[in-house]
Amino acid sequence: MYLMFLNKWHGKKRVQLGKRANIVDESMMKKKEMEQAAQGGELDHKEHITSVEDDRGLQDLSDLKNEDFIYVY
Repeated sequence: MYLMFLNKWHGKKRVQLGKRANIVDESMMKKKEMEQAAQGGELDHKEHITSVEDDRGLQDLSDLKNEDFIYVY
């Protein structure tokens, strides 16, 4: 339940920063699932392209400070 709360909290932070609230963790998907998600419109690779400097996933931040972090439950 705590992880669900943290995911919602990160979603609110992403909205405040102008990002989408719900993001999909593609690293946890199988190839077939990714194809289905792309056809269903869940994945939009053209929507937001970030540079390496702006990619918070590559910075050394704790999970609570990185709004792009997704908690798996």
